[in-house]
Amino acid sequence: MARRAEIPALTGLRGIAALCVVLNHYGGLAPFAWQTAPHWLMTLFAISDRGMTLFFTLSGFVITYNYFDYPWQTSLLHSLIRFAWLRFSRLYPLLLLFLLIHTDWTAPLDLWTALHFASLESWVPLKLGGALPIDGRFSVSWSISTEFALYSCFALAMLSGARFRRVALTVYAPGVILLVLSPQTQRLIMTQMPVLLEPLTENEQWNWLIYQGPLYRLLEFAIGAAIARLVLRDPPWRKAAAVQCLPWIAVGLILAGQWFAYVGDPVPPRLEERQLVWSLCYAAIMLTADLGGLVARFLSLVPLVFLGEISYSLYLFHLSAPAIAGLSLNGQGPYVASALPIFVYRLALGLLVAIAVAVGLYRVVERPAQRALRAIGPQPKPATIRSMPTIPLAAE
Repeated sequence: MARRAEIPALTGLRGIAALCVVLNHYGGLAPFAWQTAPHWLMTLFAISDRGMTLFFTLSGFVITYNYFDYPWQTSLLHSLIRFAWLRFSRLYPLLLLFLLIHTDWTAPLDLWTALHFASLESWVPLKLGGALPIDGRFSVSWSISTEFALYSCFALAMLSGARFRRVALTVYAPGVILLVLSPQTQRLIMTQMPVLLEPLTENEQWNWLIYQGPLYRLLEFAIGAAIARLVLRDPPWRKAAAVQCLPWIAVGLILAGQWFAYVGDPVPPRLEERQLVWSLCYAAIMLTADLGGLVARFLSLVPLVFLGEISYSLYLFHLSAPAIAGLSLNGQGPYVASALPIFVYRLALGLLVAIAVAVGLYRVVERPAQRALRAIGPQPKPATIRSMPTIPLAAE
């Protein structure tokens, strides 16, 4: 198989996704209670939803780009085992370290902890001790659980054959779009959700359905996967001037959405509708990311590519960095404009320490563990050897 072309712009895009999540959480570094901050300031930092949608859309692109042409139909078992091992070696070693650090070892291990170590906590709606996975002591690990669910769906689609994939897409995409557009459909699904540990409120059910769980995120993943298939086929129309304008239109829509959030849209779109628009905008950027252009060149800047390479370590451990820097994420007191310079200083220090921690983990744990596990895992067959890109693309 041919070597995949490197697309540094996608690594830079992943760096932006991680930065969105980090900045959203680092609003708490303010030396005042965040809920007292002015609307304009809160709007600047309320970008975590955009970052998560970018993560899942980009993941669909990268997984399809790297693994679609495995010999799924001729070497089914080998392809499945190798795909699973490569994804495990990429995500689980650092996740395991994260879980070990955040586990309460003074208490007996319980089902909640076991589900997190198995990375299954977001596959079904779960709540324990009054907390969803996103609110518990493991917090950010929920998205890795959802990622593993999406990987399973990808592998199932690859194993099922082209005919099944076409039928599934025909049924699934309209079904999820109906879910997005119809509150009645949402309520119908939520009423059928099982109670496994503790009952969820209606808001918590909706949160799982649209944000934490794999059902809606699979739509974002599928959008990224569809764009990857177009890039792999490389139809001539991708180079047309009109298509080359799509990244600019996407950036304009993203900025416009942020502006409307700032001025206060009288009828703001629901989160699921916004996520769908964001995913399509990100897909438009990915469609021509390998063809150059100003947007792609910006995303390929060294600082952004650097952030993209360490983004997984940064994402998992950024909430630990403020404590290392002697900072608190729980500001006290009312907002005053004179506190903004202090906030800027605390924010810069927190980001600096978070990046330093991420670089250390990337070099000492993440990459060495990945290389070691891949060296002992199943290797590609001689007829299907394909070099992986030197620059890691998003989830790879």
